[in-house]
Formats: sequence, C-alpha cells, structure tokens
Amino acid sequence: MPSLPRVGNIKDPEVAQLFDKEDPEKLFIDLREIGHGSFGAVYYAKYSDTNEVVAIKKMSFTGKQSAEKWQDIIKEVKFLVNLNHKNCIEYKGCYLKDHTAWLVMEYCLGSASDIIEVHKKPLKENEIAAICGDALTGLDLTSQSDWSDLFRDFVDSCLQKSPYDRPTSSQILRHGFILRPRSNSVLLDLIHRTKAAVRELDNLNYRKMKKILMVETQENEGAINDVEADSNEDDSKSNSLASHQSGGISAGSQSSSNSSLPANMENDSTYKCPLSLRRQSSNCVSRVSPSNSSASLNSAELGANNFATLRTTSIVTRQIKEHEKENQMYEQMSGYKRMRRQHQKAIVQLEAKCRQELEEHKQKLDKEYESLLTQFSKELEKLQIKHQQELERKSKNNLSCEKRLSRAINQQQEEELKRFQQQQKTEYKFIKERLKKELSNNSESLKNHKESLQRNQASAMQRLQHDQSGYLRLEIRKFRRRKLVQYHQLERDLLREELNKRQAQLEQAHAMLLRHHEITQELEYRQQRAVHQLREDQIRKQHQTELANQQEYNSRRENELRKKHALELKQQPKSLKQKELQIRRQFRETCKIQTRQYKAWKAQILASTPKEEQKNVIKKLKEEQMRKLALLGEQYEQSIAEMLQKQSIRLDESQELEARQLKEQLQQELELLIAFQSKIRMQAEAQRNRERRELEERVSVRRALLEQKMEMEKQQFQDERNERQRLLLERQAQEVQTFDEESARQGFNALAIAEASCESMDDNSVSGSMLSLAHSNSATSFTHEVLAHSNMKL
Repeated sequence: MPSLPRVGNIKDPEVAQLFDKEDPEKLFIDLREIGHGSFGAVYYAKYSDTNEVVAIKKMSFTGKQSAEKWQDIIKEVKFLVNLNHKNCIEYKGCYLKDHTAWLVMEYCLGSASDIIEVHKKPLKENEIAAICGDALTGLDLTSQSDWSDLFRDFVDSCLQKSPYDRPTSSQILRHGFILRPRSNSVLLDLIHRTKAAVRELDNLNYRKMKKILMVETQENEGAINDVEADSNEDDSKSNSLASHQSGGISAGSQSSSNSSLPANMENDSTYKCPLSLRRQSSNCVSRVSPSNSSASLNSAELGANNFATLRTTSIVTRQIKEHEKENQMYEQMSGYKRMRRQHQKAIVQLEAKCRQELEEHKQKLDKEYESLLTQFSKELEKLQIKHQQELERKSKNNLSCEKRLSRAINQQQEEELKRFQQQQKTEYKFIKERLKKELSNNSESLKNHKESLQRNQASAMQRLQHDQSGYLRLEIRKFRRRKLVQYHQLERDLLREELNKRQAQLEQAHAMLLRHHEITQELEYRQQRAVHQLREDQIRKQHQTELANQQEYNSRRENELRKKHALELKQQPKSLKQKELQIRRQFRETCKIQTRQYKAWKAQILASTPKEEQKNVIKKLKEEQMRKLALLGEQYEQSIAEMLQKQSIRLDESQELEARQLKEQLQQELELLIAFQSKIRMQAEAQRNRERRELEERVSVRRALLEQKMEMEKQQFQDERNERQRLLLERQAQEVQTFDEESARQGFNALAIAEASCESMDDNSVSGSMLSLAHSNSATSFTHEVLAHSNMKL
C-alpha cells in the first residue's frame, strides 16, 4: 500500500509543480474578506503588478485531520489545473504560506442566487435557458426549473431517476429547450435589469435616509442644504454597489461565472453574443470575466476602495452585521478550542518526548548491561583459558619432573652398579690371589672356587639390578600419585577461583540491575511529575480562560441590558409625549364639550333672566366657566403628572427587576461554572493520585520481579557451584581409586604409596628427595656378602 505524502511536503516533484513559488503576501494587495465558511475565508484581492482582480480562497491544513485536508487540497488543485473551459471559473494559481494554501481564482461579480435575491421573483425562461446552457457546456451538470411544456420536458429529462435512462450532457445540449431561438443579449439584458434594480433599491434606501436626516435636522437649514447637495451623488453611490464592507460573495459558486461581467459592460463593444454562442464566433471574446483586458474591474467607475458585486448594499450590510455579531463569540470559542487543541498537542508532545526519553534510557541501560555481560564473558573466557594453560603447564611440569626423577635414579643406579662391579673385580682379584696361595696345589678346587665366586657375583649383580628396578618403579609410582594429588588440588583451586569470579560477576550484575531500577524509577517519577504539572497548569489556564470568558460574557450581557434600558429611557419620552398628547387631546375635547354646554346653559338662563340682570349673570357664568375650566385643567395636569410618575416608576421597577434577574442568572451561571471547575479539578487530582498509585505499583512489582529473578539466579548459581564441585570431587576420587587399583595390580602397597604421597616434598628436588644413598642394596653390602660366602666355603 503506497504511503501518503507528508502534510505540506512539496519536495515531491509531482506535488511541487502544483504550487507557485512566489510569496502570496507580496504578490497580492488590497485583500478584503468577502465570504466565510467552514472551509476558510474567501478574499477579494489584486495583483500588485497588474492590478488584476482575483478571488483568493485560503485553506488551512493544520490541526486534526491535517493529512485529509492536505489530500483534499492536492486533489482540488490537480483538478483545477487540468480544467480549462470558457464556461468555468478560471484557475490562476496556488501558493503555500505558513500551512495555508492560497487558491487564486477568477473573480466573479456574483451568482444566479444573488440575482434572484435582488429581483425577488423568478427569472425568465430565456434567461434560465442561457444560464443552463452555459452551465451544461462547462460542467456537464443539470439544473432545474419549470413553466412551459418544453421546459418541463427538459426538466423531466434531466431528472430521470435511473442513470441509464438519464440523457448525457451532449444529448441534453441537443434538446429543444436549449436550441430554441432566443435573443443573443438575454444575459446582458438580465445583468442590466439586475443592476438597474440594485440602483433603484439603493436610491430608495438613500431617499429614506435623507428624509430621516431632514426631519431630525429641520432647524438646521445648512444641514438640510448639505443633505440636498448630497443627493446629487446618488448615482455614484448606487453605482458603487458595495464598499469594502461587503462580506457575503462566494467566489467558488458554480454558477457565478454566468454573472461574471465587468462594471463597464454597457460600453463594451466587444460583447456581441451570449456565452453559449461565443465558442462559434471568432470575433467574440473568449470569456466574460473581470480578468479580461477588455472587461477589467479596475475601471474608474468602481473607484479605489470599491469592488463590483450584484448584491444590494442593504443585503451586504445586513450580512456584515450578522457576521460581526457572531464573530466575537466565534472568535472567543475559536480561541478556546485553539487553546484546548494546543493543550492537547502539548500533552501529546510531552508524552511522546517522555516515551522517547524512556525508550532511549532503556536502550542505554540495556546496552550498558549487555556490555557488562560481554565483559564478564570475556573475563571468564580469559580466566578459563588461563586455568587451562595452568593445568597444561602442570601436566607438562609433572612429565618433565618424572623424566628428571627417572633419569636421576637411573644415573645414580648406574653409578652404584659401576661401583659394585668395580668392588666385585677388586674382591675377585683379592680372593683369587688368596685362593692361589691357599690352593696352589689343588687346581681343581681352585677352579671350582673361581666358578662359585663368579656365580655369586653374578647372582649379586642380578639381585642389585632387580632391587634397583623395583625401587625405580616404586619411586615413580609414588611420584605419580603425589603429582596426581597435587593436580587434583590445583583443579579444585582453579574451580574455586572460577566460581568465585562468577559469583563476583553475578553480584556486580545484580548491583547494576538494582542501580538501573533506581535510575528508571526516578526517571518515571520525574516524567510523571512533569506531565502532571503540565496538566495542572493547563487546567488552571483553561479555568482562568473560562472565568475570563464568563466575566466577559457577564459584562457583555450587562452592557446589552444597560443599552436596552438606555434605549427604553430614550424612547420613554416619546411614548410619554404621545400619552400626554392623548390626555391633552381629551382635555381639549372636554373643554369643547363644556364650552358647548356653557353656551347652551347660558342661553337657557339668559332667556329667563331680565335684561338688566343679564350682565351680572353673564359675568357670574363666565367666572364659573373659568373656575371649572381651571379645575379641569388642574385635574388633567395632575393626571399627566401621575401618569409620568407611574410610567417612570414602572420603568424603573421593571428595569431593576430585569437587572436583578440578570444579575442572579449570571451569578448562578458563574457559581455553576466554579462548581464545575472544582469538580474537574477534583477529578484531575483523583486521576493524578490514581496514576501515582499505578506507577508505584508498577515500580514495586518490577522491583519484586527483579529481586525474585536475582534470588533465582543466585540459587541457580549455588546449585551449579555445588554440582560442579561434586562432579569434580567424584571424578578425582575415581581417578585416585583407579590409580591405587592399578598400583595394587602392579604389586605395590597402595597404602604405603598413599602415605608417601601425602608427604610434602619439593617438586624441584628430585635426587635429594627420592634417592636414599644408604640403601641396603649398596655395592659394599653385596661385596661383603660375597666375601663371607667365599670364606665359608673355604
């Protein structure tokens, strides 16, 4: 299975050729965010050298699933590189900058959905046919809408459920709905109509705003004149379509190429035919887009700080406000998630570092232990070689000593034999001369005496030789047994030395294992403390962040409530004024009613009153009317005052209640957060204690296993020591027994040889220790024996 390329790796030639080498931050200028989604953000930008307008989609490939994100980016770029069609959005290039891919595409004014949103009603069939035709030509996809029979048949054909019954794009292009006659300027008319609708909506909104400003500043005639003067700029404001606040255009819309028209299209003489027919005409431009030199968005109509779009200003502004309203919470939550990811990443990195450090530590200790064992093996091998050499040297020394002993004994015996022969000759001459004197007359007797003397001398010589041979064999046998005992003692000494050496090595190896265990234990404790400290710091930082976010949230809620209350206080005079006007209106109606009643009553009274008293009656009635009206006015003023007071008290009470409820709610949420954090800290502390106990248990179990292994090795070594000593003693006893049995078979006294072999002798003193010059078989004794025998015969 082939391995996936590493994230962000552009060393692979196939991957490297997909991305440009330039720095995108230097290559592009005037970046403005025009769209935002789960994939990232889309920006309006310009080339720094050519001022060509493009759309840039920034795609990050960091964090979780970074490998999948990188693969998706590579697949998308590979697809876009090979995509070259006049009805598809043009691919400009792709750049890499700090784990972010900058995908540069052709900038489009908007999409069909923007046109629908502007007009608030369906498109015409010819317009739908043109859009579908161009979309089918570029993407081999289908669209849907209905109305006429031909159009419904077109939709039915496109929406066949079975793929086998569904026509292909080439077949759909031959449908009557696509091929039916239509004006070449359908899309151009649609764009003009859409732009006119956008301009009309902007003008309407502007006139509303101007009317509000005029009402609010009616006492300031200069301000009114300024506002009226500003109305002359209405066309330029509506033509700009959107300022840098626009933030809702999707540059990646599949149908946006259909509305990718330049701002100065009305005066562009190169636009002669719709998109579906331009491929058949060599006199038409290859595509209608802001990237064309003949249809550049960088015209003077747009201005330096505006970019073209089909969306109305109200739509763009509403979307920006909605985005900004959620942006703070989004940024706060994004920062919190980013902090959690960083914490998790730090924990993973620290744990990986600890594992690597522990693995390297174990490898180092294993290498040190193996090196020690190798050293022990070499030392033991050298000692065994040394012992073998000593045994061989002892064997050779024994052989050489045996040869020297045999040679010394033979030499001494030869000398003794020569002396014996010389004595025999001297004695023979002496006896012969004496016999000649004594037996000079008897020759026969002299001859017999001579023969008898010769026989005695020959027999003495044989006895001497036999005794010398037996003595040589006995001494050699004693020497061999003594050397055998010494050789056995040397073997026992060498075995004891080897076993002591092995015991010392075993103790040294065990001491190293205990030291390694202590070092590893200390390292594990240190690593666990580091991980626990990092987790504790992260939890503390996380809790501080949560408390700060909660406090910020509380402040924001309190500010919103204060703004709401301030708005209510600001709007209260208007409502109170309306109620006051309503009361005054009632007062005026009451006054009118009383005035009519007064006139009727006055007429009635004057009718029955004499003429001379009418003047006084009218005066009294006038005073009564004035008194009643004053009383009524006072009552209404009191009603207004009570109403104002009640409304103020009611507003204050409601605001105080809302503030108190909000404060209690926020306090409760804060207490819940603190309780939850306390619970998290307790759980983390319990987990750390559990991990400490687990580590202590693992260390104690490992120590127990190590001690058990060491005890087992000591016992095995002691058993091996006893076994080897037993085998050596048995073998040596068997060799001694075999030697004694062989000595007995040869006619020697095994006990005497054993006793003689136990005497401490110098190995180098051979003749002095093994030869007795006062032996009974000396030549003098033999001579005296022969002479005595001859005298007896005489």
